[in-house]
Amino acid sequence: MRRTKIVATIGPATHEQAMLELLLAAGVDVARVNFSHGSVEEHAETIAHVRAAAAVVERPVAVLCDLPGPKLRIGELVRPIGIESGQEVLLGEGGELPLTEPSLVLHAQEGHRVLVDDGAVALSVVGRRGDAIVTRALNKGRIDTHKGVNLPDTSLPIPALTARDRELLGVAVDLDVDYIALSFVRRAADVLELREALAELGGRQLV
Repeated sequence: MRRTKIVATIGPATHEQAMLELLLAAGVDVARVNFSHGSVEEHAETIAHVRAAAAVVERPVAVLCDLPGPKLRIGELVRPIGIESGQEVLLGEGGELPLTEPSLVLHAQEGHRVLVDDGAVALSVVGRRGDAIVTRALNKGRIDTHKGVNLPDTSLPIPALTARDRELLGVAVDLDVDYIALSFVRRAADVLELREALAELGGRQLV
């Protein structure tokens, strides 16, 4: 028995049943549905397609709902920005990289890391300039609009579950998914908060 599970994110290019049948037949064990994008109706349709495809290929396939979480993101850019290693980059109000919640980065201290696009671009805080932070790029990369921003060394005053997360958690329970994942987890208490919210809804999904 294969113990390692293959998890595949189901998106616009793969949500139709015919394509899902091919993916499941190729060995996908878990279908990840990213609740950060799309409507509730689209999620319900995708999950229905996954289950129908699983019945056709006669394989047990789990559905994983990935909640958005309180994720900080890059704001609107006119065009993608190329970053060179060692380059100084200003994040926040008035900087090259605007943010959806610019005040949050002001909690970062010198030496703290700022990871953009799931770590594709890593920055290190070197100071502050007005209402923005000054960082230095640790590697070369490219940054585009709405990419996620993570500050793993910084304690941010934001909840583990946003109001939107709680709403979508209820949707996931109603759709009877198998697993719940939470983005931007910073401490064990975040997972406990999710489990408590899940229990309040009567959900028994694995987190």
